[in-house]
Amino acid sequence: MPKNLLIKDSNIKIQDIAIKVEYNNIQRFIRFFKKYYHMNPIQYRRKMINL
Repeated sequence: MPKNLLIKDSNIKIQDIAIKVEYNNIQRFIRFFKKYYHMNPIQYRRKMINL
């Protein structure tokens, strides 16, 4: 899934990532992301930074 790479490897704002992957609604992107990864994008980013 390209979304996780954008979050993991960059300092791009979550809203900008949502738009890049064609989610015009950030809440919808966050819900989808959370369903897939069982955490929100910010939590995921922090987890990846700490690995």
